[in-house]
Amino acid sequence: VAYIVKITIVSDTIGTALLYVAFQRETSNPSEAFYEALFHSISAFCNAGFSLFGDSLSAYAADPLVSLTVSGLIIVGGLGYSVVALIASTEPLRRRGGGFARWGLHAQMVVTMTVALLLIGWVATFYVEYDRSLADLDLGGKLLASFFQSVTVRTAGFNSVDLGLLHRSTMFLFVIMMFIGASQGGTGGGVKTTTVGVLFLAVRAVMYSRRDIEAWGRRVERETVLKAVSIITISGGVVSLALLVLLSTEPTFGMYVLLFEVVS
Repeated sequence: VAYIVKITIVSDTIGTALLYVAFQRETSNPSEAFYEALFHSISAFCNAGFSLFGDSLSAYAADPLVSLTVSGLIIVGGLGYSVVALIASTEPLRRRGGGFARWGLHAQMVVTMTVALLLIGWVATFYVEYDRSLADLDLGGKLLASFFQSVTVRTAGFNSVDLGLLHRSTMFLFVIMMFIGASQGGTGGGVKTTTVGVLFLAVRAVMYSRRDIEAWGRRVERETVLKAVSIITISGGVVSLALLVLLSTEPTFGMYVLLFEVVS
C-alpha cells in the first residue's frame, strides 16, 4: 500500500508540474493553470480520460509537452504498480533485479505486450490516418498524435484528433486495443494484456504441437490458460449481447459506431 501511494503521488506531482508549464502559457491565471494541470494529471494516471476541455486534448495534438506527459502518465498507470516498482528498482522488489531476464513472467509479459501494442497502434494509426484525421498536422505532429492515440485509446479515453474522421480499419483496430486494455494491478480496464498474452502463448503451443505452454524459459500453468480463455469468452459474450441490443434499438447508428461505444 505504501508503494502504491508513493508511486501515485510521485507520478501525479511530476505530471502536474509538467502540464502546468504547458497550460500556464494559455492563461494569465496561475491557479486556473494549476487546477487544469492537476486534474488532467490525475485523470491520465488513473486512465480515466476525463478532460476539462470540450475537445479533449485536440488543441494540444502537436504539443510534445502535453502529449508526452499525458502519454507517460497513462502508460505508468496502465503497467501496474508492481511492474512500475520493479522497473524503478524500488525496495521490496529490488532483490529480483538482474535485468529483464530475471524480472519474472508477469512483468516480462506486461512490458512485452505493452510495447508491442503501442508500436502496432502507433504505426497503423500513422499509416491509415495520414491523410484523414491527421491531415491538418505536419509530419512531427502526425507522429506525435498517432502515438498519443495509440497510448490513450487502449487504456484511457483522451483524444487529440477527431475520432469522427477515423477510417473504419483504424476504428476496428482501436476496438481491439480497447478490449485488451491495460495490465493487471494497473488503473486501466480491458481484459488485460497478460490475459491476451497467455492466450497467444497457448495458441502458439498448439500450432507447434507442444505439450507445455512456455515463455522466457518459464512454464505457464494450464489453470492460468483456462482463466484467460474464460475471461476473454465472458467479455466477448457481454460485448456481443450489448451490441445485439443496440443494433436492435438504435437503427440510426452504424455497426462500427455501436461496437466502438460498447467496447469503450
